[in-house]
Amino acid sequence: MIEDAREKRDKLRHLKVARYQFDTFKWDLYRDRVENINDDYADFKRVQKKIFWWLQIILRDVAVKRIAVRFYEHRAEMTR
Repeated sequence: MIEDAREKRDKLRHLKVARYQFDTFKWDLYRDRVENINDDYADFKRVQKKIFWWLQIILRDVAVKRIAVRFYEHRAEMTR
C-alpha cells in the first residue's frame, strides 16, 4: 500500500514536471511568434514611412511645378 502511494506520487511528480516543461516550451514558441509579428510590423511601419515621405516629395514637386507655371504666366501677362 505504501509502495502504491509512492508510485502514484512519483507519477504525479513526473506528470507535473512534464506539464511544466510543456507549458514552458509552449510559451517560448508563443513569445517567439509575438516577437516575429512585432518585427514584421516594425518593418512594415518603416516601409510605410518611407513611402509616405517619397509621396510627400513627389507631391511637393508637382505643387512647385504648378506654382512655377502660374508665376511664369502671370509674369508674362505683367510684362506685356
